[in-house]
Amino acid sequence: MRVLILIFALLFFSKLTAQEQLSQPLTVEFEQESIGEILIRLSEAADVNISFSPDLFGTNTQQSISAQQESLSSILDRLLSGTKVGYKFDNSGIVLFRSKPSRYVISGYLTDANTGERLIGAHIFDVKTREGCSSNAYGFFSHAFPEGNLDLCATYLGYDEKRLSIRLEKDQALELSLHSDLTLEEVVVTDRQYASHSISETGHLLNIESLSGQPKMAGEADLIRSLQLQNGVASSQDGLAGLHVRGGNSDQNLLLLDDIPVFNGAHSFGLFSIYNPDIVRSIRVYKEAFPARYDGRLSSVIDVHTKEGNTNKHSGSISTGTLLTKAHLEFPILGRKGAVVLAGRHTNLNLWLGPYASSRKEQLDYDSGSMQYLFADLNLKAHYSINNRNKLYLSHYWGKDSFQDYGAQSYELDLGPEIEDPFFEEYFPSESLKFRADDSTSIEWGNSITAVRWNHLFNDRLFVNNTLTYSRFRYNFEHSHISGSQDQSDLNFFTAQQSQSSFSTDVSDLALRSDFTYYMDHQNEIQFGASLMKRKFVPGISKSTFTFTLPAEFFETEYSFEDSLHTNEAFVDSQERQQQEMNTYEAVAYLEDAFTYGPWRLELGLRGSFYMVDNWTSVVPMPKLGLAYTINDRTAVKMSISNRTQFVHLLTDSDAGLPNDVWVPAVRKAPPQRSTMVHLGAYRSLNKYWTCTAEAYWKSMNQLIRLQETEQPGSDLPGYDGSVQSYNLSALGWENAVYSGSGRSSGLELMLRQSREKFSTSLGYSLSKTTRTFRGYTEAAAFDARHSIALTTQLQVNNIIRLSAAWSYESGRPNQLINYSESSLPYTSLLDQEQGMLSGDRFPAYHRLDLSLQASFGNKVKGHVELGAYNAYDRKNVFFQNIVQTEQGARAQTVYSLPFIPSLSLKLEW
Repeated sequence: MRVLILIFALLFFSKLTAQEQLSQPLTVEFEQESIGEILIRLSEAADVNISFSPDLFGTNTQQSISAQQESLSSILDRLLSGTKVGYKFDNSGIVLFRSKPSRYVISGYLTDANTGERLIGAHIFDVKTREGCSSNAYGFFSHAFPEGNLDLCATYLGYDEKRLSIRLEKDQALELSLHSDLTLEEVVVTDRQYASHSISETGHLLNIESLSGQPKMAGEADLIRSLQLQNGVASSQDGLAGLHVRGGNSDQNLLLLDDIPVFNGAHSFGLFSIYNPDIVRSIRVYKEAFPARYDGRLSSVIDVHTKEGNTNKHSGSISTGTLLTKAHLEFPILGRKGAVVLAGRHTNLNLWLGPYASSRKEQLDYDSGSMQYLFADLNLKAHYSINNRNKLYLSHYWGKDSFQDYGAQSYELDLGPEIEDPFFEEYFPSESLKFRADDSTSIEWGNSITAVRWNHLFNDRLFVNNTLTYSRFRYNFEHSHISGSQDQSDLNFFTAQQSQSSFSTDVSDLALRSDFTYYMDHQNEIQFGASLMKRKFVPGISKSTFTFTLPAEFFETEYSFEDSLHTNEAFVDSQERQQQEMNTYEAVAYLEDAFTYGPWRLELGLRGSFYMVDNWTSVVPMPKLGLAYTINDRTAVKMSISNRTQFVHLLTDSDAGLPNDVWVPAVRKAPPQRSTMVHLGAYRSLNKYWTCTAEAYWKSMNQLIRLQETEQPGSDLPGYDGSVQSYNLSALGWENAVYSGSGRSSGLELMLRQSREKFSTSLGYSLSKTTRTFRGYTEAAAFDARHSIALTTQLQVNNIIRLSAAWSYESGRPNQLINYSESSLPYTSLLDQEQGMLSGDRFPAYHRLDLSLQASFGNKVKGHVELGAYNAYDRKNVFFQNIVQTEQGARAQTVYSLPFIPSLSLKLEW
């Protein structure tokens, strides 16, 4: 105790001594002397040791100081003013040190110099220190740089970098414009800093130009198909749009278009997505620990923003090809304070699908038949800058798909001579009957989405985006069957039956949200916000009518085939099932902080949701933790762990992202889906051309749902020891027709990239395992492929020719028989089919090569011609195995994916 008292006393009195020495009055006179000389003479006059390094001051540091009975501390303050040198008192006396430099905020917008559009995810940094930031989803950036001379550099993929030397002595607002340079050279510059940038950004920002250069399905670029070449992303079956990200179901992906949620992102049953590549501005993909501001999903977020429009001049493009004709136009409005973007697409499929379908039906012995398919969509986007601090946006999308199929077929039934009955002898003079069946199917679906946004900049540190969104998805299916029989002579006996069925579903989303970003300082970027959301579900309305018609002879009246159907109805059965409309309400608040300290970056996020449906409520927190460390400019590592909750389910019999899948809300009997995910990653720039990444993940999913299964014919097929999957997809009382289970997924992903001025390539490999557990039984998920490889390459031969190729491989998926219905898929007889059961527990491996040759020409009006080859070596990949009923009973039928498809497209842009 005495020792502690002694130490305290020594510290106390030493503090008094320091204070006394700094307070002692001095009278001094210095005339044009260097600061160093003045400090030495002050040390002598005050009888106190003053320690300093001459390097603290420049060469021209002469000053004049005059003091009359002035304290030492006051003289030092005047002497060191403006030198950025401070002082402190320790046991050796007064020690001088260089003060920590002040920081000032540089903020503003990064824009395209040609169009005036704001650039998303562009970098601005000091070349000497590599310190900087990225622009947000609306092109705004803010960062507190240290005062002094800065050599700023602004970069963006596909643009020339811009250098700017400034002397920073106060807060500054900048408007930086970058010029487009659509060559691969800029990719090289960015990839050199891949490791250091990887931990400073959440999510992967895809290069639009690189995606557009990849081989395309029938000459048409598509975002979803390009994503399937990314590590950890797989489709359900070739040609379908269902995405499975790191073992998740297709409903666990949040698809966004200009901040608006999209319930079904597919056209043409998945051949194309609703994202028009001509107007896509940025694509950011999150596969792990995505930010708390995004709506609850378990597997991924695909955040797509479209172009804002050219505020400087009119521009646009028009193109046509094997499958699509499309055009887009941009033009300034209101004195170039705003712009409008219009884009539309229409399919050309009917030009060749109709004749091909008719020919195919003739081969299958149809009397007649036809098929039509079309899709069309329209994008509208407008913005207006009220001033530098306020900007308004309007976004709208409308899209519709329509599929029509008709077929008429006649066949005979041999009655045989053994029938001896007066009734049959009177009405069946012949020994055979001729039957005729007419079938027609109509499927329509589409999205309608709208958003109004207001950006407001409070100051150089606080930015807010207020958004009102509306999204709706509708699906309608109708099927009609008419069949009849008659003898082959005069019409003296006739029976007919007619059945009609229909199914429709509808889901919509109305939300209001505010998202704030506060740039606290150079180390902290805080995002917070809140939202209110109402979802309306109409899980399904189904109708069915069956009519049986007696022969006209029974009524002693001559009737034609058509008259009989409409006048002589003896039996009619009609049913209608309608699920009551369900409304859900959700209130959300979130907070996330990205804290950077030296080589470390810490990301903390918390999202809280209050969910209500009927009389049931749920309050759910969703935390997230991310930690990253930059070892050096070439190497970085990071990890994350997150919990997510999803308040919607998808009733499906295939998990393939088909439009007939039914969205339903989480309810007490089918509670919200939950997941926990752990992710580890390492990133390394090998040299200025090569980069590599290695990522590992583990994900646990709970409260997944599955429809009740029913036993179907075919489970006893030779060579098949499993069961045919068939489900009760009934919208009426759906919550009583599902049961819960869990899922697990884990994997390792490796990626190697090379980017040069004229040549780039990437090689990705994934090793993964995905399982589902229901009712105590664990099995591989239907889309589980243990090994996958994606190899892409692009070569810019010269200013005119570009070659590209993409090869993908997946090991075999589980061998399962699926009882697809007519409402699930388009007319599958257009695809190659074989009868017979495939042997083994898994399908054969899937692999495919796509090739592309692109040629550019023109100056003011630029033209692009592309020759493409989809599935260049015509690999017969298994699409699915179905059950068909024949005279010999149930048989397995293997349906193969799309064959070799050549394509030609032409595009003009100005």
